[in-house]
Amino acid sequence: FDYTLEYVAAGGSSPVARTSHAGGVAELHALVPSDHYSVLLSLEAAADAHLPSEVFQKQLTAGLDLTHDATASFALNTFRLEAALGIDGVPATAAPGAAMDFYAGAYASPAQPAFLAYYRVPREGPTFNLRAFPATYYFALYLDTHYRPDLADGWYVVDPQLEVSADRQLPIDIWTAPLDGRLTVDGQPAPSGKPVGWLTLSSQGTGTFRRHVVTAGDGSFHLRVPRGTYDVYFEVDPDTFPEYATGLEPMRTALVLELGQVVDLDYRTVAFAGPLRVGGDVVPDRLPGLDEVGLRLRRVGDGASFHWGFQGGAANYVLRLPPGQYLPTFEIARDALPGVAYGHASLGVKLVAK
Repeated sequence: FDYTLEYVAAGGSSPVARTSHAGGVAELHALVPSDHYSVLLSLEAAADAHLPSEVFQKQLTAGLDLTHDATASFALNTFRLEAALGIDGVPATAAPGAAMDFYAGAYASPAQPAFLAYYRVPREGPTFNLRAFPATYYFALYLDTHYRPDLADGWYVVDPQLEVSADRQLPIDIWTAPLDGRLTVDGQPAPSGKPVGWLTLSSQGTGTFRRHVVTAGDGSFHLRVPRGTYDVYFEVDPDTFPEYATGLEPMRTALVLELGQVVDLDYRTVAFAGPLRVGGDVVPDRLPGLDEVGLRLRRVGDGASFHWGFQGGAANYVLRLPPGQYLPTFEIARDALPGVAYGHASLGVKLVAK
C-alpha cells in the first residue's frame, strides 16, 4: 500500500480505524465504524521529488460524517519553495545518487493539528524546488560529510518558524567554523587508528551535530560545524575503552564557534573494581560476544545517564565513570543464567565516584 488513512472519532485523540490504499488511482474506498471523524493521511516514498517523500498524520478533514454511507473529496493544496543551497559561500554541487534530506515539522494551528513531513531531494545542483502544504514549520536540513569531508553530522535549523502561506523563496546559506584541539581519555590519547569516541555539539538555535572522532597520535582532532554557540559533550567508544561506562558527559558550555576555536578536552574518570556475583556465583560467559550483565547509572544532580556492560567469565570487574554520585540499576540479559529471570531493577544504593 502507498498511503494510510487514520480515522479519529469526534472528541477523541487516537484513531479508532485505519485503512490502507494503493496509489495510482484517484479514488479510494473504505469501510469503517459509523461515526463522525477527522481523517489523517500518512504516506511513504512519494515518487515526486518536489513533494514530501514521507508524510505523517496530515489532516485531510476535521469533520467527516460517516454515520451513513458518504462520498468525500480531499484537496491537498501546496505552495512552491524556490530554494538554493550554499555552504561557506560556495553553491552546493551536484552529486549523482546523493540526496538532500529535509525535516519539516508543522506546528498545530486553529486550522489543523501538528503533522510531520520529510523531503528527500536529489542533489542535482544548488537550486531546487519544493512544494509544501500550508503551515508554519520547524524546518531543518541534515548535514554530513557529503557536503564537506570534515563536517559533523546533524540537523541544521534552516528556520524554526518557516511560514508557508504562498509561493516563496528559500535561500539556505550555511557558514561553518572549525573546532580543533586534543581529545584524550584520562590524559591518554586513543590507540593509533582507533576511535576515541563521539563529540556532540548542541546549539538551541543552530542544531545538534555529532562526530565519531579518530585522533592523531597525540590526541589532536579536527571537525567543522555551522557557526553558533554550543554545549560540547563527549561519549567514549566502548570498543576502544571497554572498561568505561558510556554516556554523554558535558565538556564545555557556551563555546562560541564563529571563526574557529582550539580546545583541549580530557575525559576524566574514576575507577571501581572488585568481585561481581549473581546469587553468590561468578557470572559465566554464556552469550558469546554479548554482555551477560550490566549497570545503568543515573547521576544525581544533572540526571546524566551512563551504561556499562560486563561480559561474563571473569571473577572481578573494572568500571570507570566520570565523577559524581550515581543511582545504579542492575540488568541481566536473557539466558545469561539458567533459571534466572532477565530484566533490570534498582540496586537501592548510591555509587559515589570521586
